[in-house]
Amino acid sequence: ALILSLHRELDGFREDAASNSGTKIGTTRRGIGPAYEDKVGRRAVRVMDLADLETLPLKVDRLLTHHNALRRGLGHAEATHEAIMQELTAVAGDILPY
Repeated sequence: ALILSLHRELDGFREDAASNSGTKIGTTRRGIGPAYEDKVGRRAVRVMDLADLETLPLKVDRLLTHHNALRRGLGHAEATHEAIMQELTAVAGDILPY
């Protein structure tokens, strides 16, 4: 599963919310936990998904349905489909050969 900016942001949002309530967990804010949650929840964008630009937008939509609900609940702006697609297509050429 790819670690995206929305994973890092969610990691930070949760940590900030926890520190306000005194239940801080000490995350690294690198997005590893949220990315793993997406992997287990079968909504993660995988490296091989970058090779199929026809199905990638649908996978991003499924991911954003989950993440934007969390972001709204934590009082933050939603991530946009366009921003995530741009992030993914920008790294696809570098990652796909592996």
